[in-house]
Amino acid sequence: MIRAKVRRLITRNVWGIGFALTHVVLGLLAVMMSMLLGNTRPPNYIVHCILLACWGIIFGLQSLVGIWGALATCHWVARGTGFVVATSFVGTLLWLSMSGRSFSLVEVFGVTAAPLVVGASLSMARRAGIEVQRLDAADFTSCGPQFSLCQLTTLTAIVACLIAPRQWTGGWYPLPQIIVGFTSPWAILAPKRPLLGLVALCIVALGLGFGLTRPIHVTSLMAEMLLLASSLSLVRRRGFRITNRGIRTELGGSKAMC
Repeated sequence: MIRAKVRRLITRNVWGIGFALTHVVLGLLAVMMSMLLGNTRPPNYIVHCILLACWGIIFGLQSLVGIWGALATCHWVARGTGFVVATSFVGTLLWLSMSGRSFSLVEVFGVTAAPLVVGASLSMARRAGIEVQRLDAADFTSCGPQFSLCQLTTLTAIVACLIAPRQWTGGWYPLPQIIVGFTSPWAILAPKRPLLGLVALCIVALGLGFGLTRPIHVTSLMAEMLLLASSLSLVRRRGFRITNRGIRTELGGSKAMC
């Protein structure tokens, strides 16, 4: 009986399981590469860029954890449990990628900030009525975001909250990585013109890389952006879109994303 239920559960969620396992393998490969390159002496420019790209992949995984924890439509207990487990796993990957050295309190905050802040910000947007729904092909043309004034005000407040902690942390706050993680769902899962959203996301990553960090760190942000864009594009191909909650009643319901 239990074995049959487990088999049925796996069969029903085979795409989601494969999606998660692919990112786990990608994160492990990034850690192995960063540990290998981190021991290179002396580290030249190319090695340093590859190392930053590996860290960008791990930051992208952190942002994906926050996006899933906030916007998935499965039960909040499942989302909360998965968020804690995934954040711990990806945080361990980042710790290992830095050769397992001891972390100060500020660095621990830096490791967990991306999924926590991205997840909290998108959760506030969800509370304001902005959700990810799985729509049928016939619904795509009639599912524009149609954000209300209240929702736009909420989004503006969230952006302000994203930037504010940089003023009082006093240490490293991964603001560029968090902004790329927060903006990626809006750019890729918007109902129309995904290519235009991808270009906008690329501009955001480049602007943050050159404006808020040293130019060499553009490599890290671009790696994060590419991972998020490719992953969310697969989610988009499955029929998921960001919509207004009111559209759910207009379309007669939606399918769950776990």
